[in-house]
Amino acid sequence: MTEQPSSLADGTPLTRAAASPAWRYVIGGTLAAAGAAAANLAWRDAYPGLTGYPVPPLIDPTSVVVATVLSVLLAAGVYLLLSRGLVIATPLYVIGCLITAAASCVAPMTPVMPDGNPVPPGFPELTIPMHLIAGLMAAIVVPLVVLVGVKRR
Repeated sequence: MTEQPSSLADGTPLTRAAASPAWRYVIGGTLAAAGAAAANLAWRDAYPGLTGYPVPPLIDPTSVVVATVLSVLLAAGVYLLLSRGLVIATPLYVIGCLITAAASCVAPMTPVMPDGNPVPPGFPELTIPMHLIAGLMAAIVVPLVVLVGVKRR
């Protein structure tokens, strides 16, 4: 029997992620970003009724959408780059998304805002779920779109 090569002539690993075209990463990132932005906006709208705290003016819908979409699309781009160079790209990407989401939850716990003002009451309860939603959507949706139905070369 002939042993199957572990990479193409150009060094690209023979994995499903490496075999997936770049447009799948774009579609996966777009779907994950849209889902995360919608969920974060829904949480932002539900937050005052559930907690009794008002939403701080700096957490307006535009800032929520921009921050969520950019972070998830960036994650999808990182996954594309990882998949073109590493055989373990998918588990590394998922673990990286989860660690990044968890690490980003530390920032809302600081006692002052970047402008020096004190943190509004209930700020961590508003922002930590948003960070986790974006990270989880990136970790789950992007690999599903990239990998489902793709065969190794």
